[in-house]
Amino acid sequence: MGVSRGWYAMLERGEPIQPSIAMLNRVAQALNATRDERVTLLQLAIPELQGLF
Repeated sequence: MGVSRGWYAMLERGEPIQPSIAMLNRVAQALNATRDERVTLLQLAIPELQGLF
């Protein structure tokens, strides 16, 4: 995915990080996420995106 274990651990713990959409897409791709799962991931990670899709 191109991220460190520490960064991914912070993401999982919900720590205040600011992942880019590109980074979140790489995470979703690595997890073989469906479109709906990708949308949920983006909305959870970037609250400003809620309701946009």
